[in-house]
Amino acid sequence: DRYNETIAARRAAGVIDGAKDSRAGIAAVFAAFLDEMLGAGEKRGCFANNSAVELAPHDAAVAARAAAGLAHLEETFYGAVRQGQEAGDIATGRDARALARYLAASLNGLIVLAKTNPERAALEEVVGIVLAALD
Repeated sequence: DRYNETIAARRAAGVIDGAKDSRAGIAAVFAAFLDEMLGAGEKRGCFANNSAVELAPHDAAVAARAAAGLAHLEETFYGAVRQGQEAGDIATGRDARALARYLAASLNGLIVLAKTNPERAALEEVVGIVLAALD
């Protein structure tokens, strides 16, 4: 619960809020997570992501908390997408909710991928495709 409330989506929200526009903020979230995942030290991944993958299938309480954390991240992206669509930074041809889910799922997938294939160029290619969905 503490992780969900203080770290997970708030970190993404802080990065988005500090950017010049929503699109740049979303890109900065992916860049920040890549930097953290590829930094020196252990490749531990993300606590919420690890809990969801390892424990949620066997523990309903963990599943509920993991779902809440993912929902918060989705809401963070949803707000950024809506704001970006209104400002013209993000194309309006796609549903904002669907884009937010896609961004949240992609970020979590990227975190898993970084644990198994920490090659920056390959991960940046994935991020480029993810961000192209905003066009």
